[in-house]
Amino acid sequence: MATRGRNLVNIFSVLCYLFITPCYSQTDTIFQGQEISDLESLTSANGAFNLKFFKPRTSGDRYLGVGYVTSFTSDILSEHRVPWLANRNNPIPDSSGKLLIDGDGKLKLSYSGGAIELSSVATRGNLSATLLDSGNFVLRELNSDGSVKKVFWKSFDYPADCLLPGMKIGISFQTGHQQVLTSWVSSDFPAVGSFTLGVDPIGMNQLIVWNRGAVYWKSGPWHNGGFEFFPAAEHYNFSFVTNEEGIFFAFSGGENKALASYKLFQDGRIIEGDRLNFADCSRGGERGCVEEELPACKSNFDSVVVLGRGYVQSDGNKSNESYTMSYVDCQDKCMRSCSCFAFASLNANGTGCETWGQVPTITQTNSSPLREIYGVRQQRKGLIYLCFEI
Repeated sequence: MATRGRNLVNIFSVLCYLFITPCYSQTDTIFQGQEISDLESLTSANGAFNLKFFKPRTSGDRYLGVGYVTSFTSDILSEHRVPWLANRNNPIPDSSGKLLIDGDGKLKLSYSGGAIELSSVATRGNLSATLLDSGNFVLRELNSDGSVKKVFWKSFDYPADCLLPGMKIGISFQTGHQQVLTSWVSSDFPAVGSFTLGVDPIGMNQLIVWNRGAVYWKSGPWHNGGFEFFPAAEHYNFSFVTNEEGIFFAFSGGENKALASYKLFQDGRIIEGDRLNFADCSRGGERGCVEEELPACKSNFDSVVVLGRGYVQSDGNKSNESYTMSYVDCQDKCMRSCSCFAFASLNANGTGCETWGQVPTITQTNSSPLREIYGVRQQRKGLIYLCFEI
């Protein structure tokens, strides 16, 4: 009966393609001639993943992404719930976005201001795009019986900030394509941020986190199914492969495969599901962290503290030089300046930077949104001081 059911679905899929009718009974697939609008979605056959349009809390921009069905009930974007985004650096400014396979066989997002190509190779055939049970969204050609003939594009080849089971990060020697995780700028802004996680390109068989290109954390070398500072969890199996095709790291398994993941957060931490925490170099002394070189005036400063949350009555030195300037970038800017005593993100979405050369006066109110102001901290003779109290 199961085989008969699959055959009926395959025949139905081919008929949908041949007659280009709006056949949406397969909720995990679109065919050439169909589209997914801003208010529609695809759901994987196992019910674990959705593909739909999302928006941040702080703007009306729209992003197409794959999210966990069990983890969200709205279309509000969240770095905890959306492991992959199609247009993280190219937000759609309104609700006119549509996902489709065009007449040339390219998978693209169209909207009122233009189009964003996801797959760049034009092709002909019986094409469909399917959200698989793994969370992988694939463009492929089908045979006349509905079986897969060829895969042209996979979302797993273009990771965002999240590594799912079956997804790889690494380097292809054949094409030069690098698959890396890149953090969001902030929890409300999914553009490529400060941190990158990938394999060591010089063949040291380890994983590296970079902060704007500078080595921030190392996993230690691969040995006996794990890394020195990044061991495999009991419920996962790690694989690290080096051959003529390239260098790749992946994992499999998990108690709840729908929520299994390793995620690179905006502050450089790697979180396994909601359990283990790796590469947290903000606390100092974390295994694998690379010590940051600071100017002599800040050589005794080891971290930051929250001064308060509210409105600042005095203006600081404002810097909005890049729309992808993150909180971490702002912190680095302050820590490298001898005249910086406090800092905060400039914009509501966590971008930009404002620094102060003296203690800012913070007024707490019941209004929102409120800014979180940070001060740098100094260690001397076993005692901790806020830098402006010394």
